[in-house]
Amino acid sequence: MDSKPTKPAAADERKGILGHISSPLVFFALALLVIESGIGAAAALAGLASSHFVYVVLIMAFLFLADIGAVTWMAIRWPQQLIAEHKEDLRRSVNMVDFVNSEAFANYLEDKIARSVRGDCLRPEVRLTAGGDHERKA
Repeated sequence: MDSKPTKPAAADERKGILGHISSPLVFFALALLVIESGIGAAAALAGLASSHFVYVVLIMAFLFLADIGAVTWMAIRWPQQLIAEHKEDLRRSVNMVDFVNSEAFANYLEDKIARSVRGDCLRPEVRLTAGGDHERKA
């Protein structure tokens, strides 16, 4: 039997999760989630006395505040890291608007409509132009 070894599903999931870490803010949120869930699970499974459990909660609160402090410091020190993603979204939006307003997209829509809609339902004297305007054919 010729079967190629495949990567474990856990490795693929890990790469997928790590691929979403695109900024320091996301990294700190993920780190806080992992650390606090680990501490909380360990405390719950250990069956600590209520007095010790208070210390665990205080440690978790301290870590949360430390994480907020680190992110705040990074936002003050390197603010461009927080807006870089928004600039990329804006660039993509401008590119999309340019594409939708292009003559090529208007031609594509016209061809798609011509193939999908019965001919007797179309008005051949009206043509869609770039920018969404209509022009009358002579």
